[in-house]
Parts: sequence; C-alpha cells; structure tokens
Amino acid sequence: MHDHIKKSLKPDPFLLTSISDGETREIARLNSLKNRILENESLVDISTPANAFLTWISAYAHSDIEALRRVEVPADRIDMAHLKSRTKQGWLGFIGKVNIRRLPPVPSNLEEGDVCPVFTMHERGFEEAYVFFFHDEGWRYLGSTPRDGLWHDWAKTAAKNKLALLNRQ
Repeated sequence: MHDHIKKSLKPDPFLLTSISDGETREIARLNSLKNRILENESLVDISTPANAFLTWISAYAHSDIEALRRVEVPADRIDMAHLKSRTKQGWLGFIGKVNIRRLPPVPSNLEEGDVCPVFTMHERGFEEAYVFFFHDEGWRYLGSTPRDGLWHDWAKTAAKNKLALLNRQ
C-alpha cells in the first residue's frame, strides 16, 4: 500500500480509547493460550470472536479439520491437503509472532451477520484486524485486513455475501 494512502487511513475509533484493566488481563490470558496452542494445546470454541480466532489457529496448528470447519465457512473446500499446505504451515510461523492487542466489545443482542474484529500486532509492528461474523450461534472467520482501520469498509458487505452463499448451500 502506498505511504500516502496509509497516512490517510484513520485507525478504528475503538483503538483510540483507553484499554481497561479487564481487557488487559483478557488479552494476556488469550495471548498465553495462543502460545500454548502453538505448542500442544487444542481449542474448539467459537463463542466469542477471540475464541474463534484461537480456534482457527488451533485448527491449523493441530491439523484439526473438524475445528476448522466450525470456524471457517463455507468449509466444502477444506481438506487435509489444505490444512497441511506449505502456505498454511508458513502462516503458523507468522502467527506465532502475532499478539492480540485489543478486543472490541461484542455487539449486544447478536444477530446473524454481526461482525467483530480481533486487533493484532506482529512483533515487527504489522497491524491487522481479523474479522469474524456471527452465524448459526457462533463466530466464524470472515477475513482480515492489513490495517485495522480498513475492516469497516468491507466487513458488513462481506458478511452479507457470505450469509447469502451459506443460505444457498
């Protein structure tokens, strides 16, 4: 992305708010869990965007196709070759250097298609928003943006399109 475009992007307004002690503790707990997942612990929990994010990591780290199918939909293209591809395995090396940095509140009164990001930062300063959408009583991976201020631009439309695709299946 060109520097003049990067400079014109505004961060997500949530990132300009103060971080609470509770959010700090939860982020520390989740980052610790992420590290344990990358070593040997598994997780299958899509009850929150952060847990779905860690479930997604766990699925790739442990080649757990059923966990991946819970968090990544539509899952018809997912097979063991996908899980073990060099691209995905290289991604695990990258994600090992990523930490959750902020957790926006989950929308209240959840509705099908609601979206919520998990804001991360790579140890080299690369910021990303991993975005999840609410579907069938759980959070599913929608996509990610390389700058956390961009996720609003596409997430609601992307979730609407994903739901339309799921409803046709």
